Amino acid sequence: MNGSRFDLDTQLLNIRTTKKKKNSQRESTGLKATGEAFDPSKYTSTFFEIDTAPDDFFNPKCKGCKCPDNLSREFKLTPKVLLLKAPTDKSIYLDYYSSVIGVTDEAVAESLFVEPTDLGGDTGNCAASGLDNFWRSAINVQFLNESRLSVSQACPIRNCTFNGLILCTGLGFGPDFDFQCCGGAAELTSGGFMADCVINDEMNYCSQQQFCTQNTTFNGQVLGGAWSLVFYDCENSPLDQEYSAGEVTDGTLYDDTPQPAILNVYSSEAPIPPENRFQTPPLLIYEKDPEQPEIYTYMLKVGKEKSKEYLNYSATPDSNPVILDKSFFDNAGEYIILPAGIYELHEAVEVSSNLIGIGLPIIRFFKDAKMDFVKDQGCCSSIIFDNYASQSNDENDSIDYFLKVTGKNVSLFDIFMRNGGPVYTAIVKNAMLIISGESAFLNNIWLWNADHNIDGNPPSDPVDLTNYNYQCPTGLRVEKEAINVTAICLASEHMLEDNVVWDGDKGVCVFFQNEFPYYVTDDNFSHSAMDCSQSDLFKGYGMGSYCYFRDSPVQALQAFNMKSNSILRKAFTRWLNGNERSSIQNIITIDNIGDGMGVYSDLPGPLFTDH
Repeated sequence: MNGSRFDLDTQLLNIRTTKKKKNSQRESTGLKATGEAFDPSKYTSTFFEIDTAPDDFFNPKCKGCKCPDNLSREFKLTPKVLLLKAPTDKSIYLDYYSSVIGVTDEAVAESLFVEPTDLGGDTGNCAASGLDNFWRSAINVQFLNESRLSVSQACPIRNCTFNGLILCTGLGFGPDFDFQCCGGAAELTSGGFMADCVINDEMNYCSQQQFCTQNTTFNGQVLGGAWSLVFYDCENSPLDQEYSAGEVTDGTLYDDTPQPAILNVYSSEAPIPPENRFQTPPLLIYEKDPEQPEIYTYMLKVGKEKSKEYLNYSATPDSNPVILDKSFFDNAGEYIILPAGIYELHEAVEVSSNLIGIGLPIIRFFKDAKMDFVKDQGCCSSIIFDNYASQSNDENDSIDYFLKVTGKNVSLFDIFMRNGGPVYTAIVKNAMLIISGESAFLNNIWLWNADHNIDGNPPSDPVDLTNYNYQCPTGLRVEKEAINVTAICLASEHMLEDNVVWDGDKGVCVFFQNEFPYYVTDDNFSHSAMDCSQSDLFKGYGMGSYCYFRDSPVQALQAFNMKSNSILRKAFTRWLNGNERSSIQNIITIDNIGDGMGVYSDLPGPLFTDH
């Protein structure tokens, strides 16, 4: 792999050519010029340019064991953003809640790094890993030299160009990273997402459990992967192949490299709803104002339009969060921009504007707070939803759900919801995300009922699910009236009942990742990773479900409960660790008969436990 410095002038020419090719559909056709334009200079504690950014963006944090204060950083940091306008000779390091966004076509940096961390963090356990490396993003930047990313969920990589990319854990981070202290064997990273990128030179997925890559061009060899790689509308991606597991001892892979399942899916068979206005997330850009060409301004690029019509809401540090209230949403225009920061919601609200986060802002939901998204053809993107109801009056206070989409043809991008983690008790009564409007598009959604708290400990121990501190029955519920819903990259994990309930007909899911809850004590656990038994003509591609039943010999009945006229390709289950007599008994059960013929292909068999 070429590790030398590239000629900058040549690279800038390549950037312009590549951007024009990849984003030709986004060229400007006009400008809307009402409302208040976004001005990041107002947010000096959360938005930075290259000359004002803190050293955290440019220096490594971890050198192997005992990464400092990892668990506290996982839940306590305030989101922050580095905005790149021009080339820099620096490399970028992304910590928790940090994002880098290129706002011009000349946003260039040396390399991008997301380091492996000590999974034990404050507890002193030693395991160089990326399993908890969540909540950060890289958008619209060219990286000149090889980049190394130890990433898991909630780390979107969009519109970037890499000259060599390795998705890895501890291996290869150079002499400053003491990997041998961790035993010299890489831990797995637990999935991720990349879209609209160009990879020049080699791409190595290394030990990624599952990974979803969308609309990306590969100009070099593609290697690695552990269990499942799904490619959607990609160029030069590897050919489909079957999964082959490595030998397992105590739930840990020890062979050289297992052969992952590889599946290519194309929009011709699993299209994004064509009526949806938002096929890709809005992109923040910095360009000359067409109405005042002597000045530059920040705008949103939405498809073929550039717009500066949106309402700002000021973000402040964690010590003084901003309160979002009903009157704010009622009086907003077509767009609401939420800059990186921390917000609180204390009541039920209706959202009839496009809701666009810049730099993964966090919205904390307190008792009885919920959000109904009612705008047809709308968009909600790049936001972390967090349950703080137990901090209202009583630790048993709850929310019904975070977000319910009732509008038609709504697009959700990079939406991450968590129940638990920074608080010790969290209760969701219904589901985190509910879709009741038809033709919704879900793109990179992670719904997480936390498996550990801010101390790194289980939510309660000893534990059974009836008194589990993090109560959430279901991550996603697609209601019966929500037909033609499409998801590309969906993960729902550790829910206490069916992780996903998909009742709407003609649904499509490209890439699904699931872990059952760890602390099940019911030996005959009957819930599913995804229940589509009431959905006609459902299609699923690259669907994975794992189990780690720590305490009991749980025999989960199935991963996927389907109707007979569904299509399911390359679905699998996997035993991670835990009680040696536990398992997921079946990949699929057919619980309902529908009209038409189903197709179940490339499945490894009814029992797939690898132990």
